[in-house]
Amino acid sequence: MERHSPGPWYPLYALAVLLLINVSNYADRQALHSLEKPVIDEFALSAREFGTLATAFVVAYSLCALPLGYLSDRWLRKNVIACGVVVWSMATTACAFCQTYNQLFVARALTGVGEAACVPSALAMISDYFPRKHRAKAVAAFAGAMLVGGGLGYMLGAVFAAGGSGVAGPIPEWRKTFLVLGPPGFVLAWLAFRLVEPQRGVTEEFLPLAHGRISTRDLATVLCIPSFIVFTISSIFFYFALGALQVFGPRFFRIYRGMDIRVAAALLGVAGIPAAALGLPSAGALADWLSQRYKSGPLLTVILGTALATPCVFALLVGAPNYLCAPLAFLAIYFFCFTAVPAAVVVHSVVEPEARATAMGVFTLATHLLGDALGPRVVGGIADALSSLKTALLFVPASLFVSAVLAVLALPAMGRDVDAMALRMKLRRERELTQRGGTNAHAQG
Repeated sequence: MERHSPGPWYPLYALAVLLLINVSNYADRQALHSLEKPVIDEFALSAREFGTLATAFVVAYSLCALPLGYLSDRWLRKNVIACGVVVWSMATTACAFCQTYNQLFVARALTGVGEAACVPSALAMISDYFPRKHRAKAVAAFAGAMLVGGGLGYMLGAVFAAGGSGVAGPIPEWRKTFLVLGPPGFVLAWLAFRLVEPQRGVTEEFLPLAHGRISTRDLATVLCIPSFIVFTISSIFFYFALGALQVFGPRFFRIYRGMDIRVAAALLGVAGIPAAALGLPSAGALADWLSQRYKSGPLLTVILGTALATPCVFALLVGAPNYLCAPLAFLAIYFFCFTAVPAAVVVHSVVEPEARATAMGVFTLATHLLGDALGPRVVGGIADALSSLKTALLFVPASLFVSAVLAVLALPAMGRDVDAMALRMKLRRERELTQRGGTNAHAQG
């Protein structure tokens, strides 16, 4: 049964729980990328095969995002999240015991299945915990876990990667990464299960009197929103670039910058955490400020972030001196915050509350299945064919540029779609009031 939050501070507590879950989510997801050398050595993999491990995760994650988002719009979202955390924590722990490439492939895919339950449900809950004027800042805090958790996963993986594929104790050193990351998830699952579910739409101006359940017609409406469609295509190009960069970034620094894997992973982690600490609140504050002035405010923030991150990534890849790597990585991650944070706010601004988890499921399915699922595999395949990872990675800034252009094209439609969503909610409330008045009159008669 859905209830209002028990007190004025409860949304902050719930946000803290969801933030910790997202830290675990991204730490489990990203740690494997720092383990590239020992994993390739132990299983005798090519760059494309290693990239396919990321693809296995993302394909499973993408395919499950829509059905789990749909389930979240029909069931308690906190329970969907809790079940997902249990699944991905079990799968992450299982990675420590995989003896073949195929076993590791399956374990990573199951990790994706579990993690698909987190983001669409959590973002829908956050939109019901916080009103529109504070929503981007709350989403920024939640998104901060993406970069903090990712940085933590990179650095933890790098620590154990230093042990290589050799055995130090009962299992190879690199496998211990997953034994450290997996088990804490079970505590987080219990905390998620104990959360109080917020009423859907409680923070909106036109709150429906009765809670509606999403139908096929609602899903069709989501798929016909122009700004949602164009923004989703824009985000596909963004996640294509991001996926390739996450998987092959440490290897690029090791091969072309002459950095030890620990130094490369530490560079990304050390640059990422302060960049996130500054970028996420900045992005949230800017998106909220622009939202109060322009209906397309969150999308303007996305465009700014992508446009400014692109030259930083390009400079990193084409030969900026090593002493500029840390500042450029800092700036790229800082501006990535301006793209990642408002994405959910853009989607939620044009979709009714009862369909938001499903809309995020559609968004996740498209952006990850066609974006960061393909990114590592395509870039890895090009790197193998050309024997040059550096050349293959030039697809990253090109993809970011296309993403920014498409986001600009979505601007005119977003303002109209925000008004259309508000009108649909207003008309629905008026119909419910009319129906309730007719029922009362009939009862009195």
